Amino acid sequence: MNVSAESARDPLFRDGLSQRLSVNPLLAAKLCLEIAEKDFLREPATVESFFKFVSGLGCQTAIDDFAGHWPVLSRLTGLRVEWLKLDPGLTQQVADEPAKAAILNGLVRAAHELGIKVVAKHVESAEEADLLRELDIEAAQGFHFGRPEPWPDAGAPFGRPVK
Repeated sequence: MNVSAESARDPLFRDGLSQRLSVNPLLAAKLCLEIAEKDFLREPATVESFFKFVSGLGCQTAIDDFAGHWPVLSRLTGLRVEWLKLDPGLTQQVADEPAKAAILNGLVRAAHELGIKVVAKHVESAEEADLLRELDIEAAQGFHFGRPEPWPDAGAPFGRPVK
């Protein structure tokens, strides 16, 4: 679930999340809350505090659109984060650019050394998927795997009839 920095610092959001998970504690282990790297760059203390809070609830955490900016990289050792969702710029055309693959390999290895799993985004081809798999990236998403599809009842929000 994507969370903005504004929501991460909102006590009402935190209270609501805590209350919801206390009613259904098994949900926490299935929930991954992600905050964009740009929000982390703007408000590192907010994101660190939020990740600590939701980790305490049993949720997983992720940094989305991770491009490897040093201010974020330098904090990964003390940050409670299970996943890095790579910015597409790090993974697109990686099959055609050996230097880019080498940089990505180093980034993925460093994440793994810290116990952090990696997700590649916007994977478009089998060749990209194969190379990303060779780099030991744990998960991937993109048009190579499937395209977005409408809800079964496209006119109804969350499957409820429109009134």
